[in-house]
Amino acid sequence: MFSVGKLISHRIAGPLYAFQRFLEQVLDGKGLTKSGAALKLRTNDDFKHLEELAETIRQKLVKINSEKT
Repeated sequence: MFSVGKLISHRIAGPLYAFQRFLEQVLDGKGLTKSGAALKLRTNDDFKHLEELAETIRQKLVKINSEKT
């Protein structure tokens, strides 16, 4: 039972932690190039839609950043 609980918690907590780390990096200005690092989750992780949301956020920030210069 413990192993199943641990597996489930990692599949939930891992993507949320990765998304948080991605947002912190983007807000610090890292990865704001057209070829910047994208959020990639593990195959079996939950919240796979966060990859698409992260990419949308990154693209919009890249666009805003390029309009400033």
